Formats: sequence, C-alpha cells, structure tokens
Amino acid sequence: MNSAEVFEQTLNDALITTNIPYDQFLHLLHGAQGGYSFTEEQTKTWYTQLEKMDKETLKKIRRRFEHFINKVRRSQLRELETSQLSESFKLEELINNLYTIDDLLSTKLQLLDNKVTESNNQLRTFDEQLEQTIGNSTSSSEPLSSILQTIDKYRRAIDGTK
Repeated sequence: MNSAEVFEQTLNDALITTNIPYDQFLHLLHGAQGGYSFTEEQTKTWYTQLEKMDKETLKKIRRRFEHFINKVRRSQLRELETSQLSESFKLEELINNLYTIDDLLSTKLQLLDNKVTESNNQLRTFDEQLEQTIGNSTSSSEPLSSILQTIDKYRRAIDGTK
C-alpha cells in the first residue's frame, strides 16, 4: 500500500457513514427524537444523503491530496534535475575536453614518432659505419686502429657531431 492509499484509507475510516452503520444511525435518531417522529423512509433518505456527502468529501480531499502530491513531485524533480545539472559536465564541455585530449595525444605521438625516426637513422648510420669498419679491417694492416676510429665515430654520432 502506498502513501496515497494509506491516507485515503485513514480518511475513509474517519467518515460518519463508515463509523456509524445505518442500524446504529436509526437507533441514535430514535433515542434523540425529543418528541419528533421519523419514518424509516426519511431516515434512509438522510443516511443516503450522509453517504453521498461522505463520498463527495472523500473525492474532494483525494483531489486535493493528489494535487499536493503532484506539486511536491514536480518540485522534487526540478530540484533533482538542478542538482544533477550542477554536478555534471555539459555535453559541449565534454566534447571540447575530448578534443583537447586528442590534441595532446597526437602531439605526444608525433614526438615519439620523431624520436623513433631519429633513433632509426642513428642505427642506420651505425650499421653503415660498422660495414665500413668490417670492410676496412679485412683490407687494412691495422685492424685495431680501424676499430678505434669506428668507436670514435660512434661517440661523435651519439654526441651529435660528425
């Protein structure tokens, strides 16, 4: 049972015709006559009118309660939406941040690519120098000086001078 049903049941339990059945109503009228006489038709009419009034009262209160609950729900929903909006990223801001991240990653990738290309060129140079050294050491009478020259070339290549 939800809160609206509990509220409606509580109101229904408080109505006159719910608490006083027709027999008890008839007994109350006969006990409080004070010299008046009532026919059964009159008492049934009065009781029926009381039932109609109770039903109308219950309908009015139900409408007011539903209006109040809907108003509270709308207010709570607006509060929740406002709270969520203040704590979340706007889509445009998120897209801009993603573009910024993409630019940073592209720059970093380009730097890494440049370093790989540079290292590859150095390795190619070392390879060429090594081939020359091997070729010179077989034809040269001084293999040790050829190796020292190659080491010196490597050192200069690493230092950035040739």
